Amino acid sequence: MGRGSYLALIFLALFSTASCDLCVQCYRFDTEGLWKFTIDSRMYAPSVFDARTACGHEQPNVEGKMRNVTFQKPVEVQASFEYPNNFFLDEGKRRNEGWWTMVYNVGFMAKAGSKEFFGQFAYVKKKNASCEQDCVNHCDKTLTSWYRDIKTGKVGCFYGTKIKIFDMGKEVNDEKALLKVKKGDKKVNFHKEMDDIKYDDLEFLVEKINAQTDRHW
Repeated sequence: MGRGSYLALIFLALFSTASCDLCVQCYRFDTEGLWKFTIDSRMYAPSVFDARTACGHEQPNVEGKMRNVTFQKPVEVQASFEYPNNFFLDEGKRRNEGWWTMVYNVGFMAKAGSKEFFGQFAYVKKKNASCEQDCVNHCDKTLTSWYRDIKTGKVGCFYGTKIKIFDMGKEVNDEKALLKVKKGDKKVNFHKEMDDIKYDDLEFLVEKINAQTDRHW
């Protein structure tokens, strides 16, 4: 198995056994903003047989039965998710630029420099819950998730916490606007009615994304 497919395999292992719609329901505007990533600097060769690379998840995953993971060598970095798919990772004085994309509505993939991240949004499943309508989503946080060093192929664990909200590339500070973005108000964020979007706007957006190299949806 190629190293590049390891994070994708993790995602499939986590969600392929679901019997109804996924519990997590988070969206693009929930992700856009400034995040703090707490990274465990310990990294390991990818292996489904090494529990350290599971980052607290069961194999296969079992909802609500994550093990606590202690980061012995934590490092904090800032990660900026910007419109339309620009991703910036600040590690000390070094800023790396890359891309990000949603993974359905359960998480995100992001890459900058030599690091690639898969973050799964946090949620709490209510007692005796069966499907997504019985869950409380925390789209400003991730569960303990995974990152990979592209150069070495090794993987490690991290978790993220959102510290600033962006909307269409601009920081949102006004309390009313902030509340609307958190609720997914279509008049505030990119998820507006299709009738209000002109063809030229969509064409410009597609051309802008396609013109950028080493990026993905």
